[in-house]
Amino acid sequence: MLKFIKIMRFGIFSNINGDAQRLHQTLDEIIERGVTGVMILGNLISPYGRIKRVMESDNLLISDSVDKLYLDEESKKCLDILGEYTYLGKTGKEPPIFLFKGQNELDFLSDKRNRSNNHYFQAIDSTISFLTDYNFALTNGDITDKNRPKHSKERSVYIFNSLRNHNPNLTVCFSGDSEKQEAYEIKAGCIECIYFDSVNLKLGSSYVFYPSNLKSGFVIYDVEANKSLFRR
Repeated sequence: MLKFIKIMRFGIFSNINGDAQRLHQTLDEIIERGVTGVMILGNLISPYGRIKRVMESDNLLISDSVDKLYLDEESKKCLDILGEYTYLGKTGKEPPIFLFKGQNELDFLSDKRNRSNNHYFQAIDSTISFLTDYNFALTNGDITDKNRPKHSKERSVYIFNSLRNHNPNLTVCFSGDSEKQEAYEIKAGCIECIYFDSVNLKLGSSYVFYPSNLKSGFVIYDVEANKSLFRR
């Protein structure tokens, strides 16, 4: 469980999928908007199939892969870009960046040919982190859950209800569990899609946001103003 004291304006996105140029542009734009913390909800590096081809082209053996970082060039560039900023919650000039492990990271780390101890992969291990002071949650999606609905609308209700079992006061959830950037409002058992670029969070409603970066999008969540701003 994460607990943030001073972070009141979050920049949140997911699904970079090894696109270094998009990552650099996104971080620059988010920081220019005055955020005090950045959350990357999984899938920073390339999909495993792309990385696997790099491993296979090098004809790697397990015995040769101790503490080696075998990645495609774009994924390496993404890690280098993070190195230009303050990362993984350390203090410094830039806002802290917190990295969640998504499907891409989990697939990569499960390959026995890679045994890297690289600090970027000492990321937040759990799929869910609750920010209890603010009554919202961040998740990269429970990718092991076979009962999870495939359609975004039904999946949003499922994710939110599952998270509320852990935190009954939960009102807002940000999930990296979608390639699309979407937003849903849940009220009185009904759910509807939100299409506005600015969402004032209403008392009595709950929200699920998917801040996918697939089209260079992200979400700015302002805790004090109780508002989410979309870059679509």
